[in-house]
Amino acid sequence: SLNKINCKIKREISMETKTIDPALIGRYRATIETWGILGKKLFTVKCEPADLQYNDKIKNNNPLRLVKPIMKYFIESIEIISTRLIVAPDNSTLLIELNNDPSLQFKLVPAKFCEVTMDKIKEAIQFNEKKEVGRTPIFFRDCNTLTDQVNRLNSLEAQKCDDVAEEMLSLSKMLNDLNKLQADANERYYEELGKDIQS
Repeated sequence: SLNKINCKIKREISMETKTIDPALIGRYRATIETWGILGKKLFTVKCEPADLQYNDKIKNNNPLRLVKPIMKYFIESIEIISTRLIVAPDNSTLLIELNNDPSLQFKLVPAKFCEVTMDKIKEAIQFNEKKEVGRTPIFFRDCNTLTDQVNRLNSLEAQKCDDVAEEMLSLSKMLNDLNKLQADANERYYEELGKDIQS
C-alpha cells in the first residue's frame, strides 16, 4: 500500500533533522519518494588514460608518450547501503548523499536510471570528471547492455594500440634493414680498397 511505501522510504532515507527545515523537506517530498533505492546496485562509467604514467610522461616530455592517450573505459558499481539528505551551503537546497560518501552527493532530482546509449555513456563520463557539489546523477541499471557498450569502446582503443604497434614494428624493421644495407655498403667499400674493414 501507499502507506507501506512511504514508511519504507522514510526508513531508507535518513535526514539531518536538526539542520533541515521541515518546510524544505515538504517542498521536495515527491522527489524524495523516488529515492527508495536501498539494496540496489547502480552503475556508471568512467575513463582514464590506460597508461597510468601518461601524465608523468607529459610533464617529463618523455619522447615515448602519445600525443593523445589511449583511454580505458570501466564500469563502476555502487551498492546502495544508505541515503540521506544534506543541506547545500546556500541553506535552501537539498542534496542526496549515498553511502555517507561526500563524493556521492547529488542534486535532489527524481531518481531515474538512464537508457544505455553512447550519448548517455559520454554524459556519464563527463559527469564523473566533475567534482562540484549538486551534480545531476547519471546512473544505469542495464548492466548487460552497458557492459557491451563499454567493451566496444575498449575494443576501439585496443585497435588503436594495435595500429600504433604495427606502425612502430614496421618502422623498427625499416631502420634495421637500413642499418644492414649501410653495413653491407661499408663492407663492399673496404673490399674494393683491399683493406680490412677493421683497420
